[in-house]
Amino acid sequence: ASDASVSQFTITRNFSNAAVGGDITVNEIGLYVKGYDTEDDTYYFMIIRDVIAGGIAVPDGQTLTVNYREQVQVPLLWQLGLGW
Repeated sequence: ASDASVSQFTITRNFSNAAVGGDITVNEIGLYVKGYDTEDDTYYFMIIRDVIAGGIAVPDGQTLTVNYREQVQVPLLWQLGLGW
C-alpha cells in the first residue's frame, strides 16, 4: 500500500519443522540485509531483531510464518522537490 508520502511493504518468510522427534522452539527472529563497500567487500547487517518471550513451539511437520511490515515515509523536502 502507498500514498504520496508513505510506502508499505511486507517481508514474509516461512520456517518449516521437517525434523523428526518433536517441537522446535523459536526464541528469536532477525532480519539481515546484504551490503557492499567501495571495494566490493560484502557485509551483512542485522536491522531487526525480535526476542520472543517464552518462544513459539513449531510442531513436527508444521510451519511458522513470519511477516514484517515495513513503512517508509518520504521527507517533506522530497515532496517539495528540495531533496538532493
